[in-house]
Amino acid sequence: MPDTYQDSVGVWRGKLGVKVVDADRDGNTPAVGVVVAGSGGVEAFETSDPYQDSAGVWRDPVPVQILDAGTEFHTDPAGAVRAAVTMSGISVFDPSALFTGSEEGGWYDPSDLTTLFQDSAGTVPVAADGDPVGKMLDKSGNGRHLTAAADAARPTFHTSGGLSWIEGDGSNDRLSSASFALAQPMERISAVRSVTWSNLDRLFGGLGNYASLYQNGTAPTLGMTSGAPVLSFTGPAVGADGIVSERYNGASSRAALNAGAWTTADVGNNAADGFQIFDYANPAVATRPANARCYGVVVICRLLTDTEIDQTRAWLAAKAGVTL
Repeated sequence: MPDTYQDSVGVWRGKLGVKVVDADRDGNTPAVGVVVAGSGGVEAFETSDPYQDSAGVWRDPVPVQILDAGTEFHTDPAGAVRAAVTMSGISVFDPSALFTGSEEGGWYDPSDLTTLFQDSAGTVPVAADGDPVGKMLDKSGNGRHLTAAADAARPTFHTSGGLSWIEGDGSNDRLSSASFALAQPMERISAVRSVTWSNLDRLFGGLGNYASLYQNGTAPTLGMTSGAPVLSFTGPAVGADGIVSERYNGASSRAALNAGAWTTADVGNNAADGFQIFDYANPAVATRPANARCYGVVVICRLLTDTEIDQTRAWLAAKAGVTL
């Protein structure tokens, strides 16, 4: 890591804050937890040099997070807008790294306009705030693209303050995939907001009543189920953004908000048939669509390591402007 860098007007700035994510590379909490204060967007990467641990043993390069930098302009701790920092010898994390073993699932990123189209055929690109979204491409490599069942069912693309999202109107908006099996164990991590609240409205689901995340009773309680049992946990408050992590794994299922504690319970062990944003069940008919935002979501049919979960949360948090 360099001690200083130049901003867009040529002024030299102090060294960046970094956080060691997994110093001993065991997938658990850091053996060496060095944190230097910083702020702004979080980007995960791996250092290019070895280091000495607290016992004096030389270790391999480790994954770390930049706490005050990014691939775009960012705001420094004093509130001034600074240019992106160009780093060498690093590999920036994005969720494509989770799918290197050809795992089933999908990765959806509304901030990437190359993946958004106004029509379900994918011929008219989304170009501006307020455009309808008829198709969103899957970036995992699996080709699990999402489409709207009709023009009236298209969510709306929005962008403001450097953030981008799709928003369902709570009436009939939803995007769905073709039928495919999302077998357990399955993980889903998303950046979402409930714009309004109505008991049983769905943020995500399958083409049946499985792998559903929904508004459960009184706000901000969310429920997740993939059969008869339900796991209830505290989600983001109405009007607030949050990172929701779900693990569908029968009696060992769990869920958490941001970087908070896990709630564990049985949710059933049924495999979801396909994937929907803002609804569940029959994609041809609006069932219980939520009035909600989605800044991005990853769904994958395998258990993620603690490090992978942390990296995915951090990546999504930057997309939603959430501080973990």
